[in-house]
Parts: sequence; structure tokens; C-alpha cells
Amino acid sequence: MAPVLDDLLNDGRLARLFSMDARHCALQLWILQIKFEQVIVNRVVYGRLLPYNYSCDCWSSTDDDSFQPIGQVEIQVIRLNRKRSVASPTKYFLIMPSA
Repeated sequence: MAPVLDDLLNDGRLARLFSMDARHCALQLWILQIKFEQVIVNRVVYGRLLPYNYSCDCWSSTDDDSFQPIGQVEIQVIRLNRKRSVASPTKYFLIMPSA
């Protein structure tokens, strides 16, 4: 079952991500992209939240398409990074622009 947003916002393990305390962090996500015909489906396969001493309040990601054929689909894994500062709003953090 997928977690409910309120459960994530109140999860103590993610406090560094959503709190306004002076605790910088880096969010790293590995996303599996599955391409079938003209549709790309994204699935989070791994993520971690780490203490960090630098923040830029920006997203960064791998920028090269390297889809590999597997059966009737093509797949690739991309990595997204976000270094959060304490001054950035917290709840918009989960909203990422679509590609």
C-alpha cells in the first residue's frame, strides 16, 4: 500500500526534510523509467535522506537518456538529488515538475 502524504509529513525519519529546524539535508532518489511506445512511467525504486553541510535549493539529475531494451519495453534508472536549506518551504518539496 502506498503511504498517505500525511504519514510522510509526520514520519520522524523524514523530519530533517520537512522541519524548519537548522538541519540541512540531501534527498537522493533513484527513479526507474519504463518506456512503452510513447508513454514513460516513473517508479521510485530507492531513496535516502542524508545530513548535508551544503544546500542550493535546486534539483539536479542525470541528463542523458540511456534507455535499454528489455522485452517489449525500454528502461533506464535516473538519479534525482535535492539539497535542502532550512530557508526553503517544506511541503512543496514533494512536488516535482514533470518532464
